Amino acid sequence: MDALDWWLSEKAEWWLEKQKNGGPIPLQEWTAALWQDGRVQSAWGVACEALERLQKRSDFPRYFAELVKEQSVPDNIPIAVPWDEITVKVPAAAKRIRGKLNVPRERFRITDSGQYVWAGSK
Repeated sequence: MDALDWWLSEKAEWWLEKQKNGGPIPLQEWTAALWQDGRVQSAWGVACEALERLQKRSDFPRYFAELVKEQSVPDNIPIAVPWDEITVKVPAAAKRIRGKLNVPRERFRITDSGQYVWAGSK
C-alpha cells in the first residue's frame, strides 16, 4: 500500500497544483475529481483486492481523506517559528510532519474554512 499511497499523493498534489492552481478546494470535490481519472480507478481496483484480503475497509473517499489528512497542516501555522512561540493551537500531526524545527514538509494545508490548498502555492 505504500506504493499506492505515494502514487496517489503525487497524483493529488499534481492535480491540485495544475488543475486548481493550488486550490482551495473542498475535500469532497477533490476526491470526485481524482476519481474521474481512469488510472486512479484501475489502481484502486487492485488496492481494493489487497485491502479485502487483509479484511480492511476499501472505500476510496475515506482512504483518500485519511491519506491527505496525514500530509496536511493548518494554513495558519507560521513556518520556522519555534513551537513554544506559536500562539495558535498546533495539532500534534503538524508537529510530526514539520519536525522539531518547524520546517515545512507537508504536501497540503487546510484553510480555516476546511478547504485544501497545495503547500507549494505560497
